[in-house]
Amino acid sequence: MKHALVLLLMLLVAGQILAQSAHKTLRQGDSEYDNGRFKQAEEQYRKANSGNKSYQSTYNQGNAIYSQERFDEAAQKYEDAVQSADDKQARQRAYYNLGNAYFQDKKLEKSIDAYRQALRLDPNDQDALNNLVLAMMQHKQQQEQQSQDQENKDQQDQQQQQQQDQQQQQQQDQQIQNENQQQNAQAKEDLSKEEAQQLLQIVEQEEKKVQDKMKKVGGDRKRKTKEW
Repeated sequence: MKHALVLLLMLLVAGQILAQSAHKTLRQGDSEYDNGRFKQAEEQYRKANSGNKSYQSTYNQGNAIYSQERFDEAAQKYEDAVQSADDKQARQRAYYNLGNAYFQDKKLEKSIDAYRQALRLDPNDQDALNNLVLAMMQHKQQQEQQSQDQENKDQQDQQQQQQQDQQQQQQQDQQIQNENQQQNAQAKEDLSKEEAQQLLQIVEQEEKKVQDKMKKVGGDRKRKTKEW
């Protein structure tokens, strides 16, 4: 029983020492943050979180990361802070900064949702309301721009398709023209052969006429010869 009591006391003391160390590290992180040394502050908050994970060290780490413009990582820390917050006000602050991180990261839908959550917890937060309105306006503009971009893309695709169809039609027309030229050339070639054959026949006929005439003349000469 005595040994168990001693062990329990040792654990309690160790826990207190660990908590004091985490608190000291957290304060060191705050000092670094206040002096604009955000990377050093992040490391101190990380150390504090590794020893005794808490809402405050997680939330502050998110702030240090946000100040380095690593908004996606900061959003993750604020998400963790929302889950670990033990009171309404702390959760509201985490949601508000979560909205800011998502806004800076161009994730406007998530930003809008986070600001709405912050306003549900504190309807009087004017900054959250102003940021919500701004996020909604930019989200609308983003949607309109995306719609315009899609319309432009559709028009461009349509123009490209028309150009392709036109080129294809031109190729088909050129192919038909080439085939017609080949057919005409072949027809001319065939006609030349036919004409040559006709000319040959005419020549042969003329030669035959000449030969027949010569034979006739020769026959007449023989008949005129007298025998003595």
